[in-house]
Amino acid sequence: MSSFTEARYTEVDPRRKGVRSYRADGGFRFYIGFVGSSQWVEVPDGAVFDISFSAWLLRILPPGWARCLLLPAAVHDLLREDLRYSKFDGDCLFLTAMRASRTPWPLMWVAFLGVLFNRSRIGAV
Repeated sequence: MSSFTEARYTEVDPRRKGVRSYRADGGFRFYIGFVGSSQWVEVPDGAVFDISFSAWLLRILPPGWARCLLLPAAVHDLLREDLRYSKFDGDCLFLTAMRASRTPWPLMWVAFLGVLFNRSRIGAV
């Protein structure tokens, strides 16, 4: 099963229009398939990522649910910037990362459908 290495992060700029931003402290990896797999996504030290859910949705979630999205959001944001991955591949890896972080299924599917239907691409010209 896919998994994350130990990850530390710090909240940055918490008042920016309801979007919670975080910075990876020390970096971490998301192994695709199994730990030690030759396929992984590396989130470097200092990478900034966010949970781009509506502020109202984050407020009504049960305690701890939004925290399940932190590491998958970091992987997804990184893949959205990396033009070697198609948008669909990045979105599918986001779904895989949410399963690995044990995101509750209602939140997982809402988040997945949200990114799937979001047509923007960070690194696109």
